Amino acid sequence: MLDALGGVAVDSAGNVYVGGMSQVKKIAAGSNAVSVVAGISTAGYSGDGGLATAAAFQGPLGVAVDATGNVVIADAGNHRVNLDIPAGLPTGPTQLKFTSRGATVSYPVNIAAAAPSIFLVDQYAAAIDSDGTINGARAGFGAATAGNYVSVYMTGGGAINADGTLQASTLALIGGQSATVLYAGLNPYLIGVDQINITVPSSLASGDYPITLYIGGNKSNSPLLKVVHP
Repeated sequence: MLDALGGVAVDSAGNVYVGGMSQVKKIAAGSNAVSVVAGISTAGYSGDGGLATAAAFQGPLGVAVDATGNVVIADAGNHRVNLDIPAGLPTGPTQLKFTSRGATVSYPVNIAAAAPSIFLVDQYAAAIDSDGTINGARAGFGAATAGNYVSVYMTGGGAINADGTLQASTLALIGGQSATVLYAGLNPYLIGVDQINITVPSSLASGDYPITLYIGGNKSNSPLLKVVHP
């Protein structure tokens, strides 16, 4: 369901993005299925550097999509613009330019090399277990079963291939043990979020273990993953 309508943008695949009171929603081409790509259901100001769907906006009324699928959101009530930095930009100082209604302003920014970073839920990795539950210790959360797969969500994976997979090699360690990577690439529903599907080593006993990713040799942070041995 859509709330008050703001800006509307269409990507190259025909998907429609609509800004509203506190969220930006996507209407999928063909099916007309509606999903949230950014913003929680209540207005506010939080979430910079995290999942777009966990951010709080105050009237994200301006929406634009560039030729490569990057979504730019103008958060009108908070007087800010949110955007994803495209992979492959040269590192170092550059100018960030905004053009609106014929006027252009620019700001100096510094582009750093992409560094993989796993999103967090408390001290645990932001991950979905194979049974569909969120990994972690909160009430209603679950644990990844040893021998089954878990989907881990992160940012900073760098450049992608045409099919949405990461160009750089991806390695994973859980509790210091090598874990098989089944998929490493863009999440199909969350803008700017990389998804890594990993098989939890079957030899792990029940407990909390650090999970670490290496993307193109670059090491991520090491939050915990809750594991249960069947």
